[in-house]
Amino acid sequence: MKKLGKRQLTLHLQEPLALIPSELVAWGLELKSDGKELVYNMDGNTNLDISTLLKRMSELSIVIKDLQTHQTSLEEIFVSLVSSRV
Repeated sequence: MKKLGKRQLTLHLQEPLALIPSELVAWGLELKSDGKELVYNMDGNTNLDISTLLKRMSELSIVIKDLQTHQTSLEEIFVSLVSSRV
């Protein structure tokens, strides 16, 4: 089940970014909402540590105003599995 589920971390930034700094490329972040949000999508194979990401952002003086997480529910996994068989 862990491999089927996905987790998403959305970091709401104090100041918008024009682009993702090269030091953060390894995390495969997406820049959204006109640079005001960084989204980190994780699946069961993700080995990169969130605390390391947050520390690196702090070192780069990127201020996080708020954060939000989402994890795939069992219902979403089930619907995905059933839909793929049709």
